[in-house]
Amino acid sequence: MSLTRFNGLDEYSRLALRRLASNWRESPTRPNVSGFDALRWHAVLQEWVRDRSMPLLVRRPRLGRGREIQHSSGRVLVPTDDAPAMYLLSLAIEQRAPDCDAIREALLSGRMPVAAALTDDERAQARYTGTVATMDAPNLNELGYSVCHITHVGLRRVPLEERTEVELLAHSLLFLSPVNMFVVPKEYAGLGELPEFVDEMDDARSFAARAN
Repeated sequence: MSLTRFNGLDEYSRLALRRLASNWRESPTRPNVSGFDALRWHAVLQEWVRDRSMPLLVRRPRLGRGREIQHSSGRVLVPTDDAPAMYLLSLAIEQRAPDCDAIREALLSGRMPVAAALTDDERAQARYTGTVATMDAPNLNELGYSVCHITHVGLRRVPLEERTEVELLAHSLLFLSPVNMFVVPKEYAGLGELPEFVDEMDDARSFAARAN
């Protein structure tokens, strides 16, 4: 067999992937958030990002998780890894009532994580020091799940100081809102990056929103 350039999966394989994604969407074992709860959490997180006294969490772990960065807009930015997104999704799955003041207190007390774990150097500079070991919600990773986003949330490589406040608000909301998240089995974490799975979960999100 001579090698040729890859031109995409054959139709049978594409159909198999779509069936797999659909089966996972409908699986009774898939942890998910009801449309009502997802929208409640989204509304509270909108309140958070609009409140200029609240820090904006940004997924840029290499900038020092937990420390405060003053943006030219006047907003305080706090670099994190994926831990706070997992935390909020876990709370929403458990149907805990969202509250902006409670989130603020959880962030200050360390019950809301900014990192899976902090290095000694990060901890020395951090304003917020919560990790998954101190959070007051189930650890989805330990339970065998990987958290994925429907709409891309990365800030790519543009320096934070060159981002507008609007861009940072949108990033923080997309990053943290359970409306924009779903889980897949951790052992098959790569499935969450496949367009077939993202499209299926996007459709599930739209259906849940219409139902409420």
